[in-house]
Amino acid sequence: MLRQLFFLIGGLLDRLVYLSYGLSVVLGFIGVKLILEALHHSGVKWAPEIPIVVSLSIILGTLVVTAVLSLVKSSRDEKAKAREEEVAGVE
Repeated sequence: MLRQLFFLIGGLLDRLVYLSYGLSVVLGFIGVKLILEALHHSGVKWAPEIPIVVSLSIILGTLVVTAVLSLVKSSRDEKAKAREEEVAGVE
């Protein structure tokens, strides 16, 4: 069972080409949120407090957008490759 899960995840990660960009955006957001949270609790007036619901929405939204964009790109790449092979086979 674990072996099957390993190959499933491995195949999925090959298709999620933009996942690293999405994760870096998420980590950057978390870092900024932590800094703003620390400033807010230190009494800095201009530092906003970001609610948990907003944070989770941004994180999930970023991951969903990068996953969808990655799958669309993978699909387009596969179609383009199939067309190239078709054209090469005709000649």
